[in-house]
Amino acid sequence: MTRITIVLSLLLIAFSVKAQTADSITYIDIVKTLVGDSGSVFFYPKLLQKVKEHPDDLTEVDVQYLYYGQVFNIGYTQRPLFDPGRDILEQYMRSGRKKKVIEFGTGILQKHPVDLTSLLYVSMCLQDKGLPDTTYFFGNRYRMLLRSILSTGNGKSAETPISVIEIWDEFIIKGVLGYLGGTEGIMPSGRKYGAVCVWDTPKGKIFFEEIYYSAE
Repeated sequence: MTRITIVLSLLLIAFSVKAQTADSITYIDIVKTLVGDSGSVFFYPKLLQKVKEHPDDLTEVDVQYLYYGQVFNIGYTQRPLFDPGRDILEQYMRSGRKKKVIEFGTGILQKHPVDLTSLLYVSMCLQDKGLPDTTYFFGNRYRMLLRSILSTGNGKSAETPISVIEIWDEFIIKGVLGYLGGTEGIMPSGRKYGAVCVWDTPKGKIFFEEIYYSAE
């Protein structure tokens, strides 16, 4: 068994067992190692290049590492809750200006290729307008990213939270799972790269792990 095969095997095991454990350090440390290793197929600059040049070849594992690995990429900063660009996208979406959503959302995705909100909105608008999604394959990328995020935990307890990068992604996941509205609280977790939060909604409680890190 080659070194890369061993690493990939450990990688897949780490993601598969994450939902069964209270400690996410193992799998996030593996992500950090591989996206920072220039010899790895998951080296972050290589993944970004693949998105730009061969978006049709992206795999679910690629998308997973693009998403969780971005916090370890040099120059990464967490986007603010009240982000002007995202507010504009929301306004276009609420007003039904689908062409604007596609144009503006595509611009966001050029800079943030795994922005869950933009992937959802743009793919929805492309489908509603009957336009092909064969240039950037946003719909497929959204579905792969959604599956990847949901694979990290069932969200039913602080021990099995769903791991996300930012609160905006929680809004999307909550909506997909039917946990609408509610209030959020932060829980002490002792985690290395993030914190656990809980949403108390009419449907019940749902737990998320918000992963963050300041790349040097």
